[in-house]
This record gives sequence, C-alpha cells and structure tokens, in this order.
Amino acid sequence: MSYIQTSWRAGMQTASAKIDDTFGEPLRITPCEMKPNFPGCAVPKQAFEVLGVFSWRAHIALANGHDRMHGNGGLVQTQKPVVSFSRDALKWMLQRGDQITRLCDSTKWEVTAVQSDGVSRITCELVQLGVAAL
Repeated sequence: MSYIQTSWRAGMQTASAKIDDTFGEPLRITPCEMKPNFPGCAVPKQAFEVLGVFSWRAHIALANGHDRMHGNGGLVQTQKPVVSFSRDALKWMLQRGDQITRLCDSTKWEVTAVQSDGVSRITCELVQLGVAAL
C-alpha cells in the first residue's frame, strides 16, 4: 500500500512540475522576520529564485456605500493576485509577511495568506507593496 501512495505522490509532483514549466515565471522569494507589534523585516541574504505561477483570481466582494435599491445588492466582481509553487521547489514553508518579486517587471508583493492543496502545490494570496522605480 505504501508503494502505491509513494508512486501517486511522485506522480502529482511530476504534474506540478509540468504546470510550472508551462505557465511559470521566475520569481524571487525573500523571507521576512516577523516581530510582534512591528512590520516585517526582509532578509535579502536568504532570498532565492524559483519558478511559480502568478495569476489574478476572480473574487466577489461587497461594495462599500452601495445603495441596495439600485442594482446587484452591493456585490462587485474584482480580482485578487495569487501565486502558486510546487511544494518541492520551496526551501522552507512560506509564511505571512514573506516578499515575492516578479522578475519580469520587478513588482514586489507581500504574502497575506498561505494555503496548501494537500498534495503538491502551495498557493499564496498577495498584496502589492509598491510600484517599482524605473
């Protein structure tokens, strides 16, 4: 039975690597030291580059100050930035506050939530830190 489980997990890692090869882009992950009551402090010496899939996920949100009598009940459709990685590609478990830089356009993002699919990929919700200087 353990042979089947090991083989299945290896197959899922192979599928995850194919996702990165097909849709992935180079990203730099920089860990941050988190301290209570203080903002995170980036540790650039421990940064590393990895292939990951950056995308915008559709999201339904409640509109602020919307009049319920005129329209859709205050709901609007928006987008949330997310990035996903193969579990084997990461050197450590990502945590809230870590920074991710897209190398294609130098935008910086901060991880706000980390979720696992339970098999082979890690998905992180992001918020943009600022616009890169040209």
